[in-house]
Amino acid sequence: MDLVEKYLKRSIPSIDSYSSVEAALEIMSEKGSHVLFVYEDGKFSEVIGGNDLAGYPPTRIVADCRVRPFNVVGIDEPLDAIFLKISDNYHNFTVVVDAEGVPAGIIDYNLLIVDLIKSRQCFKSFLPSTSADAPDGFLTEGIAIDEIIKKVTELEKFAQLGNLFLGLTHDLNNILSAIVGYSELALSENKSEDGAVLNKKLDTRIKNILATVINCNRLLSNISSLAKSSKDLENELIDIDELIDAVIELFSASLTQSRIIIEKNYDSIAGKKRNFVRGNKAKMMNVFSNMIVNSKDAIKADGKIFIKSRNINIENQRENKFGFKVNPGEYIEVSLSDTGEGIPENNMNRLFTPFYTTKVAGTGVGLVNIKATLENMGGFAEVENGCEGNGACFKVYFPICFT
Repeated sequence: MDLVEKYLKRSIPSIDSYSSVEAALEIMSEKGSHVLFVYEDGKFSEVIGGNDLAGYPPTRIVADCRVRPFNVVGIDEPLDAIFLKISDNYHNFTVVVDAEGVPAGIIDYNLLIVDLIKSRQCFKSFLPSTSADAPDGFLTEGIAIDEIIKKVTELEKFAQLGNLFLGLTHDLNNILSAIVGYSELALSENKSEDGAVLNKKLDTRIKNILATVINCNRLLSNISSLAKSSKDLENELIDIDELIDAVIELFSASLTQSRIIIEKNYDSIAGKKRNFVRGNKAKMMNVFSNMIVNSKDAIKADGKIFIKSRNINIENQRENKFGFKVNPGEYIEVSLSDTGEGIPENNMNRLFTPFYTTKVAGTGVGLVNIKATLENMGGFAEVENGCEGNGACFKVYFPICFT
């Protein structure tokens, strides 16, 4: 059997699809697992993770929660075949089933990928331009195998922290609901029988509490949306400008702390700008989150980030220097520039290379994820220096949705 035991996590708890979200989270916590096998009428139906349950009321049944698609592989399939099958959808769970279709466990993708990297079996999937003549210990010039393995391990830690936080969103929402309930009760008790406010100062303070809770709830909702990347959401109708505003709100506190100001300009053509695209809201939020984080890191403190959006028409087909295929059509262009130091020209051509980073604590996958999202939507990206603010300028393009 080629599927070595060390790649297979067998201790996956099970749950009935009609169980509540609260029960599912309790089982995950009790068993120390971030994932559950879901059964319906005694048959395995899907695999669900803690982040898939985030944002749903505790009383909601698991069957009504959106879950991501999952890969299914046979327990006797060879490792190289498994890798090729799941490499394009590695963010999904990969369930290993026996001959009867009963799940034996899920693949620990990071362990599998580390061994494949060591054995150089995944060159083409990660780095299409990799030379077979690369020196021992390197996939290509300047990218060491040990460094990639280290970054894969770091990504796994980030994923675990993300699942931990998302599992807490239910408790946080319950607490916020209680605050809202008691605040509304206090507002009603601060009124006379004819509806007049008895204590205006108290009324104002209670309303301020409610406004703060609403803002907190919106932030939690945005964070949950950022984590939900279900295939079912790939065709959402999205207002780009509203989405950018939601992402900016997520970073408002850290930007203020670093004394970084965001200037926005959502341009329109004769007041008829087309803002809408179709795609996955979570993945698009991730695009703009990565762009803002990169600008913030480049500025460090005391600076500006300039965000603009506009409609443009592209007439000629081409391929740009970052490997994006640019097709004719109407697009929404979103540009983000900053007052940082810009990107050295000798680093430009390596920006979208997997695991390449100039940051001390960087993973080198942020821009890779951006590229994957844009290509999936039929979009593309351009990067240059010397735009507004004289720092780096990232421009991302999304095909306009007309229906």
